[in-house]
Amino acid sequence: MSTSKETKPPLPPFTLETAHQKVKAAQDAWNTRNPEVVQFAYTPDSIWRNRDTFLRGRDEIVPFLRAKWDREDGYRLRKELFAFTENKVFYFISFLSLSPTHTLSFVVLFLPLCGMEMKTGKTVL
Repeated sequence: MSTSKETKPPLPPFTLETAHQKVKAAQDAWNTRNPEVVQFAYTPDSIWRNRDTFLRGRDEIVPFLRAKWDREDGYRLRKELFAFTENKVFYFISFLSLSPTHTLSFVVLFLPLCGMEMKTGKTVL
């Protein structure tokens, strides 16, 4: 199977090993803080929710991430595998960032935030 920028292995069906690989790859992409890199960790028709903001597709994700990282300095994200099924991966997210006033933020989201890579190829966050 050939892959391109549009398809990032591992792909479903997931095993314990490939689920860990998927979460680590997404974490590594986020920590580049490069929206053009991060967008390819998600499918073109991804649906995101961030607090009261809803985004659809990479065309909305890239400018959202640019603005986010323009505001936040020292941003580091950590993703940990929570659970997986054959076609879904669930993970915890924690991150550190500095605000423009250099206030340190540390957030751990204990609910299993769902980044699902489905057999249909659609990512829903």
